[in-house]
Amino acid sequence: MINTKLSKPLWQCTVGEFLEIMTDGSVTSTGKKDGRTIRGINNLAAELGVSTPTVHKWKKSGVIPFSQVGRIVHFDIEQVQKAIKLRKEGRND
Repeated sequence: MINTKLSKPLWQCTVGEFLEIMTDGSVTSTGKKDGRTIRGINNLAAELGVSTPTVHKWKKSGVIPFSQVGRIVHFDIEQVQKAIKLRKEGRND
């Protein structure tokens, strides 16, 4: 259902289609499902069970991948977990 909605330009979507697309954060522009996306540093901190300053530090130092549009930061949880795992493995060497 989402695939057909994304096959047309976003400006041609109805309000209902647009809201459905926007609430499903795991849909890419190609309509394929990928990893779960988490919006915001506070939400990522809660998901990982770490403090907000820790996530800020990881983001600023480039430890975790993110995308940002304006003030809104998005994290792909699978990529973040891989990056953290690699960081921990590197620290144990």
